[in-house]
Amino acid sequence: RVAVPTAAQGAAAARPETGDYALDPRADLAITWPTGTAGFQPMSYAGSTGDRVPALLQLAPGAGRLPAILLGHGHGASAENIADHLGEGFAGKGVHLLAPDHPFHGERRRHERGDLCPDRPEILVARWLRAVKDLRRAVAVLRRHPRVDPQRIGYVGFSLGGVLGGLLVAHEPGIAAAVLVAPAGGWKDLAASSSAWKLGWNRRLLPEWLKDPRLASLLATVPTA
Repeated sequence: RVAVPTAAQGAAAARPETGDYALDPRADLAITWPTGTAGFQPMSYAGSTGDRVPALLQLAPGAGRLPAILLGHGHGASAENIADHLGEGFAGKGVHLLAPDHPFHGERRRHERGDLCPDRPEILVARWLRAVKDLRRAVAVLRRHPRVDPQRIGYVGFSLGGVLGGLLVAHEPGIAAAVLVAPAGGWKDLAASSSAWKLGWNRRLLPEWLKDPRLASLLATVPTA
């Protein structure tokens, strides 16, 4: 997906937003920038509900403003997890990377109360809405960094990160392009993948999960496209 803002969209962006995913451009992001420069460095910013969103930022070497990619990790994973899997692949590509923790994940899990998998759908919906708004704030964080080109911010999301990414790109004009991996389908193909980041999941967790006949039956019906 590539978004090219029109004059009308630019005028609309200047007006206050409304709706479930609205972002207040006047909100204080209270950004705590990293003190280090090598590799992924911890940082944080103010979330949509007033809490802190822990994140990892990796700045690419080079002069001037460079493109940046926002990373969305999967369910049960973390910013550290997706940074470990993708950081090396982007090394030397001249791209900055920002990986925040979703609500109830990673460092945020230490301060959250409640089950990671709530049995009430409305709770999960509320968390996803909150996560998307926090990702929109992450875009605003990137746009404020002096080394980021605000016109070249992309998104890469896996699994839950893909689901959230679909909602994000629908409501955030600051995303120029997005790649959503297995947001709700393609699980059989992904599970069989030989990619390095997937091997641990494929060899350890998937065989255990498939011992549950209900899950095995469910995966057999999931579309691969």
